[in-house]
Amino acid sequence: TQAFAKGGVKRAASLDAAVSNPIWSNPFVTPALQVIEQLTDVARALPFVAPAFVLLKIVVDIEKRAQEVDAKCSDLLERIVFMASHLPLLDKLNNLSEATLGIVDRINEALKKSVSLIQAYRKQSPVARRLNLSNRDKFTSCADSINKCCNELLMSLQIHQTAQLDILTRSVPVDNEDEAARAFIAGHGGPDAIGSDENLISEFAHQYQLPMDDHVLDQINA
Repeated sequence: TQAFAKGGVKRAASLDAAVSNPIWSNPFVTPALQVIEQLTDVARALPFVAPAFVLLKIVVDIEKRAQEVDAKCSDLLERIVFMASHLPLLDKLNNLSEATLGIVDRINEALKKSVSLIQAYRKQSPVARRLNLSNRDKFTSCADSINKCCNELLMSLQIHQTAQLDILTRSVPVDNEDEAARAFIAGHGGPDAIGSDENLISEFAHQYQLPMDDHVLDQINA
């Protein structure tokens, strides 16, 4: 309770900072902060919602510190915000069924998985992010988990918002840099060849003016 009280004192200042700071270029940071503000009282009243509240704060902090916008991180954050924005409605229900509580448990697990992925992805070098093709599969898996949980929550709350459900049904985006990396990999022997040849990695980094570090091989093969 004390932690939520402290968070409540700071929430308005945090929201103002997010709006005014141009460095935070992820367009879904500000909506996420608004949802966090809405969830503060709900997390206090409904302890089983508290993990989602904390995890949303963590992922927002990660994206606030990020040096650049990433399409996959932005996409996953938007899905998370869309799902979390419906959690305050739980506080308006008179009786929460075991089924609904089970949905919230699955939401918390899906959020843990997504936060862990974004944390690990943001620690990768720019080269590793592009050449590690498993990254997109991992983001797709997290997106699928968020989609499933959100659909279950919407059904449980009997919410019909078909106009917004395209957020959940679209595919994970592939940006121009991803396409360039996939073409480079295909033209140089495939993922196995890239993952074991530091010269090819250096060639890719030089071609697209990306920085490299000593850990890039490990990150690509992670």
